[in-house]
Amino acid sequence: MHMAGRPLLRRLIALSLAMTAVLAISGCASGYDSVLWRLMDEQESEAYRIIGVAQRTSVGPAGFVSELERLPTYWDGRHLPSVDSELPATFYFNVHDGDVDRFGDPLVSFDVLVHSGIRPDGAPREDPGGISAGPHFGPPSVYTCYRLVVTFVAERVWRWHRSHDGGEELLDCPEELETVLADDAQYETPHEFDG
Repeated sequence: MHMAGRPLLRRLIALSLAMTAVLAISGCASGYDSVLWRLMDEQESEAYRIIGVAQRTSVGPAGFVSELERLPTYWDGRHLPSVDSELPATFYFNVHDGDVDRFGDPLVSFDVLVHSGIRPDGAPREDPGGISAGPHFGPPSVYTCYRLVVTFVAERVWRWHRSHDGGEELLDCPEELETVLADDAQYETPHEFDG
């Protein structure tokens, strides 16, 4: 009986080590926690929601560009949007239309900077799965940047995809927009918030 328990103990130790590695990979190693991850996820959904509205209507590429340019967090490259740096925000910039895909369908591309908004330092840290892990010691907020490309067919959104989100084509966040973020906001690559 005592000998039969050893393989079980080894399995439990291996499982414990594997869980520690998963927690380290899942963002805890970066210093941000599940609270900031959820805030980022909600803000990323804002950009996808705007695409979804265009998907249900026949705005066409020109109408979609106009809708993006009317957003309060649209940045024209000159005048910075007026926002509360402590609140979550998604900024839209570098809007381009006029390109076509390999089938001749019109494309609209635009860049986004997604900011989590600030969380109070010292508030309880929450690790994946809602596990309380003592005081939060990481950054007060996080942000990322990438490009979204929308394909239109018959004036409707046909599909969309994210690009410039890793490797050599990783999109640099504009320094001008970084100035309107919360102090000490920490940049993370877009893939950190996938899931």
